[in-house]
Amino acid sequence: MHVDMPTEMGCSLYQGNQPTLDSSAVSILRNAGALIFGKTTTPELTWLNSGPKTTNPHDVNCTPGGSSTGSAAAVADFQVPLSIGTQTGGSLMRPASYTGIFTMKPTYNAISLECQKICSIFLDTLGFFARSVEDLQLLADVFSLKDAHPHKTIPLKETRIAFMQTPMWDQAGPGTITAMNTAFTILHNRGIKVDQVPFPPEYTDSKILTQNFNTICKTEAQSSFLKEYNMDKSKLHPKSALSSKPHPTLHKDTTKLSTTSPVSEKSSLLPSSLNTTQFSPPASQKKHLSVCTISRKVSRSCL
Repeated sequence: MHVDMPTEMGCSLYQGNQPTLDSSAVSILRNAGALIFGKTTTPELTWLNSGPKTTNPHDVNCTPGGSSTGSAAAVADFQVPLSIGTQTGGSLMRPASYTGIFTMKPTYNAISLECQKICSIFLDTLGFFARSVEDLQLLADVFSLKDAHPHKTIPLKETRIAFMQTPMWDQAGPGTITAMNTAFTILHNRGIKVDQVPFPPEYTDSKILTQNFNTICKTEAQSSFLKEYNMDKSKLHPKSALSSKPHPTLHKDTTKLSTTSPVSEKSSLLPSSLNTTQFSPPASQKKHLSVCTISRKVSRSCL
C-alpha cells in the first residue's frame, strides 16, 4: 500500500481507494531510499485464478501468472528493476517461473504484513522479484533477512544435491521432465553427487495435500473477505463471494487435518524456511540504495 497512490486490490469495491498510510514494507523501503514507481495489477483480492488483462512480456498471448501478476510482469518487461509481491500458495514462484525472473519467498512472517490486505494469516508471505540474485540480496539486506547459519563456501565436488520428484510429478509436462533429467545428467557427469530423495509418506498424496491447503486457505479467506462480502457481495466475483460467505461447516474441517494427513511430531503444516545463499552486493549498492518497488495490497486496518 502506498499513501500517494490508489490501492484497489483488483476489486471494484475499492475503485479509487486512496490510502492514508504506507504499509510497513513500503515504509521500510522508503526509509532505505527506494523510489516507488507505481502500482501493479492483481486478480480480485489475490484470490481468483483469472484476473487482470496483464500479459506475459515474452508472449502477449500468455499469462504472467498470479496472483502477483503485475509485480512479476513489470520486472520481466524492464519497467522496474525490483518489485514486491505476496504468496499464499504460489503467487511468487509461479509468476517468476512464467516470466523468467528471480523471486525470493522468505521464511513465513520474516517481513511484516502490516497495512496489507491479508488472504490467509497462516500462509501469506511477502517476497521479492528481481532480474538477478544479487538484486534479491539487496532487498534481503534492506529487510534485515539473515540465514540461520553462517554461509560456508563448499567445493563443487563436495556439494550434494537432492533430486525430488514431487507428488505432482505425474502432471509434469515433457519440457519440465526433459529439463530436470538434463540437469541431473550434467551434474552427475561433473562428479557432483545427486541423490533422489523421496518425499515423506505423509506428503506423497497430492489430493490430501491439496485438500489440506484448501481447507486452511478457504477458512481463513472467509474471515479475511467477510468485510467485502458484507459491504456489497454483488460487486464481488462469484468465487470471491462464495469464499467470503459465512460457512458454518468450514471451520469444522480444520480439525480433520491431522486425521486425513498424518503428520509426524517434527513436521509442520506451516511454510518452512527458505534457506538462501548469502551474496555480497557491491559496496556501492550498500551505500547508495536506489530501487524501484511495487506494492499491491492494503490492509483492512488502513482503509
